[in-house]
Amino acid sequence: MIMTSTGLPEMGTMLAKSTGSFIATVGLIIMLGAGVGEVATRTGAAVELVKFVVHRIGLSSQTRVKLGIVISSILICGALGTMAGGNAIIVAVIIPVAAAVRLTPPTVAALMMTAGSIGLFTGPFTPSTVTILKLGGLSYPDYLLYVGLPMSAVTLLAGWLMAGRIQKMTEGKLRYEVDLAEKTQEQASAAVSKRRKLSALAFAATIIVMAVVGVVIKAGFSFAIIVMLLVALITGLVGGLRPTQILQALYHGCGRLVWMFILYWLYNPILELMDGLHAYQGLLDYTQPLLEGISPAWLCFCIFAFNIIGHVPGAAVAQMTFTHKIFGPMLMAAGVRRREPLRCCWPHRRWTGLARSPLRICLGRWGWRSRPISNTCSITAGLS
Repeated sequence: MIMTSTGLPEMGTMLAKSTGSFIATVGLIIMLGAGVGEVATRTGAAVELVKFVVHRIGLSSQTRVKLGIVISSILICGALGTMAGGNAIIVAVIIPVAAAVRLTPPTVAALMMTAGSIGLFTGPFTPSTVTILKLGGLSYPDYLLYVGLPMSAVTLLAGWLMAGRIQKMTEGKLRYEVDLAEKTQEQASAAVSKRRKLSALAFAATIIVMAVVGVVIKAGFSFAIIVMLLVALITGLVGGLRPTQILQALYHGCGRLVWMFILYWLYNPILELMDGLHAYQGLLDYTQPLLEGISPAWLCFCIFAFNIIGHVPGAAVAQMTFTHKIFGPMLMAAGVRRREPLRCCWPHRRWTGLARSPLRICLGRWGWRSRPISNTCSITAGLS
C-alpha cells in the first residue's frame, strides 16, 4: 500500500472487488469441499464408499490392502478436493485393515499422501484442477489426458515403490496399536445400513453426472460451486438428513476452512498491488536477455525448480496464480504456447524406424538435440 500510494478507501474498494475474483472463488470452493465432506461423514456415505472399495478388492494380502487404500484415497480426496479432509475421513476404516495385514504407519502414510495427490490431480472439481483449467485454457478431457493422468502415473509409480521400500525398512519396528479382537460397538440396523449405502451411491453418482454435464456444456470454474452444493443436498437427503441438518453440516464443515477462504480473498489485492507496481513487467525486462538461447523445455524446468524452492506452503492455488502472473509473460516471450499440449510428443501420422519415433521428435522439439526447435510444446498447463 505504501509503495503504490494506495489509500484506505481504495484498499477497501479493492477488497470488495476481490470477493468476486477468481482466486477468492477457488477459496470458496475449498471451503465448500470441507462442508460436503462433513455431510458425507454424517450420512456415512464416505465410509461406505471406502468399505465398498476395500472389501471389493480384498483383504487377503498386503498388496490388495495397499491397492484398496490407494483407490479409496483417490476417490475421496478427488471428490472433496482436499487431501487432509479426505484422508481424515477414510483413516478410521483403513487403519484396522492395515493393522490386520501388518502394514506399518509410515507405509500407510506414504500411500495416502501419494493417492491423495493423485486425487487432487484428477478430480474434476478440485481447487488445483479448477485453477489449471482456468489459467491454462484447457478443457477437462485435454487436461486429464495430457496432464492429470501422466502426472498421476509417475506419482503412483514412485509412491508405490517407496511404500514398498518403507514397509521393508519399518516392518517389525513400527506397528499400529489396534486390538483386532475388539468389535465395533455400534451395530447399525439393516435400514440404517441400506440408507448409508444409498447415500454413498448418490454421492458418487452425483459427482460423476455433474462432471459429465460440466464437460458437455463447457462450464466455467464457477460451476464447481453449484456441484458442491448439489452433492451436499442430494447426499444429505438420500442419507436421511433434513434440510436444516444438511445446512448445519455444511456450516460445521465450512467453518474449519474459513481461514483458507479469507487467505485467498486477501491474495487478490496483493496481485493487483503488484500489477500497479509493474513488478511482473520489470521482472520480464530484467530476465529477457537471460532467455536468449534457452530452450522452452529448460525454461519450464527452471520455473518448476523455482516453485519447489519458493513454494507457498498450504496454498497450491495461490502458488499457481503467482506463477502465472510472474512467469507467464516469460514463457510467452520464449515461444511456449498455452494450448498445444504434448503435440510434440504425439505426431499426427505414423512413423517408421527410430528416427521418427515419438521420443526423437520430442527431444528434438524440446531443444535437447542440436537442430532448431519448433517451440510447440506446452509443459505449462498449470503455469501459463
